[in-house]
Amino acid sequence: MNRSTYCNPKLYIDDVIVESSFSAQYSESISSLSKLSVTINATHNEQFTDYFNKKIEFYLNDGGIDGAPLFRGLVKESNVGEKSISISAVDVRTLLTGKDSVPIVIDEKNNYDGQTVMQFLIDVVNKINQPSLISNYYTNDTDKPVFMTGYRGTTSPYEVINSTISKHLNDDDMSLVGEYFLDIFHGGESSSIIVNKLRQIDINNFDISLSEFDGLIKFSYKDRPSPSFITAATQDGQQVVVEYGNAPRGKYGMQAKGNYSSRGEAAEKILPHLLVRQDTEKDISITVSKGIYLKIGNVVRIDSKDDTLRGQYRLTSKSINYSSSGITCSLSLNKKPEKLSEYINLF
Repeated sequence: MNRSTYCNPKLYIDDVIVESSFSAQYSESISSLSKLSVTINATHNEQFTDYFNKKIEFYLNDGGIDGAPLFRGLVKESNVGEKSISISAVDVRTLLTGKDSVPIVIDEKNNYDGQTVMQFLIDVVNKINQPSLISNYYTNDTDKPVFMTGYRGTTSPYEVINSTISKHLNDDDMSLVGEYFLDIFHGGESSSIIVNKLRQIDINNFDISLSEFDGLIKFSYKDRPSPSFITAATQDGQQVVVEYGNAPRGKYGMQAKGNYSSRGEAAEKILPHLLVRQDTEKDISITVSKGIYLKIGNVVRIDSKDDTLRGQYRLTSKSINYSSSGITCSLSLNKKPEKLSEYINLF
């Protein structure tokens, strides 16, 4: 996609617009912090270079003027060259994780028993008190509450929130099992951590349609089998195996670890985790000319001439490259980050 009057990206560092030309690479994926890498065509004599931990905002402005940035975060690394300055940044969730966060001590005296995980998040964000970066304005809660009751330890806030959310499913209706994940919403003035649930996929449930004649530039994919069984063990060591379907492509399973008092309890709790993996048989990578503003979890319909590719898929990661020659957007569908193991820990 060539740059034109319909695409006019802007970059701000510490609320000051960068006047020099630049290139940018943006990426986001499910349950991971989004990242921005920027190369500014300027020397240290022309640009302020003490960027570490400065706020950075990137507006794509594709087809109009964006009311909120595609990315808002903090600079974590900058390097000054003879003719350019390179910058690496991560989104505002970095304030709650790693070296940027103050560990939270949760013990018998100070704890969040009776509060949901997202209420815990709201309290942590309020204590950070950086309203120009992160707020709770858009923060929501899961439709099926996930509680902090019983949690004790010294932790980096984002890790405990993310791991707790990702281990729970909305399984009230076994035909509509939903997997939760954390995401970021960038508003006009600040960004908020939100929780989303992966939608069910059916023929009438999609956010955008792509084909070789409309938006789909190129694609590649590989098949992988959906798991046909899941295993677990009870407290007294009894093994439990729950199967689903007739495994036409051969046996392929998952293992769950949890605290189960009986075989019946184990089977009931692990079944939803097997069901939620039944519509992810392809890992697809596509390059597109539209859909740049799609969000993680959106459903993409592909009307391809390739019968094996045609269908609906969830967006699990996105990357955008911008330079003076134009914009390239790549999407990954159904492919989870490699760090998400097939081995599931359940409470």
